[in-house]
Amino acid sequence: MSIQMKNLEFSYSDEKTLNGLSAHLKKGEFISILGPNGTGKSTLIKCINGLLKPQKGCLSINGCDISGMKHREIAKIMSYVPQSSSSLFNLSVLDMVLLGRCSHASWRSGKKDCLKAIEALEYLNIESLAMRSFNELSGGQQQKVVIARALAQETEIIVLDEPISNLDIRHQIEVMEIIRELVDKKAITAICIVHDLNIASRYSDKVVIMNKGQAVAEGKPADVLTKEVIGEVYGVEVGMTHVDDGLYIYPLKVKSLKKERSYNEKY
Repeated sequence: MSIQMKNLEFSYSDEKTLNGLSAHLKKGEFISILGPNGTGKSTLIKCINGLLKPQKGCLSINGCDISGMKHREIAKIMSYVPQSSSSLFNLSVLDMVLLGRCSHASWRSGKKDCLKAIEALEYLNIESLAMRSFNELSGGQQQKVVIARALAQETEIIVLDEPISNLDIRHQIEVMEIIRELVDKKAITAICIVHDLNIASRYSDKVVIMNKGQAVAEGKPADVLTKEVIGEVYGVEVGMTHVDDGLYIYPLKVKSLKKERSYNEKY
């Protein structure tokens, strides 16, 4: 299930957050969205999953314009994993995962929905948490539960907004391994905002690098994550070494901040 974006524009004020962005995301790939803070990554994710509507341009799934689709229709083909999750209610883990069945179920969850929720918990090896309160879990456990909820939703696309940003290195690797396995074994398309360039290089089939509301580079990590592109987008000079499972990228120095220093000195 491919996603085509052409000349997308979106703004919260006078300044455009998305500024003519175009990209093509193919079925069955792990796609990482990279770029500096404030460059429109989360806004793009919310346009893709229908939470926001682009003000200009076209965003289509398998040739169907998403603007003409109802939220329930989108939920049947695309699930969403937010950056962090919490519950206002004292929901159990099983109840939290069952929320992923809302697009398939009516007012009440049936036997099939319960089986799908348990199956998702078992797939992530967290079925022992089923009766625990979601709010009592650690950050890493909560993130696995939210991924289980997305898995129970039975969609072809999973969209993840910085799923590892609040996790320690062990849980970062565990979550990325889970997503990679879902792509490989279940042919799911994963679209994931990532800040760590090394993690993106290791796990992604494709990266899209954003800057100032545009997609400035798109392709395989080894082709796109170059010293020149990283220097231009992030303003950091880096070194890199090719390793078996990707690239090892390390910072050397930040580019000149003369303009910023002059401003600070003046005021």
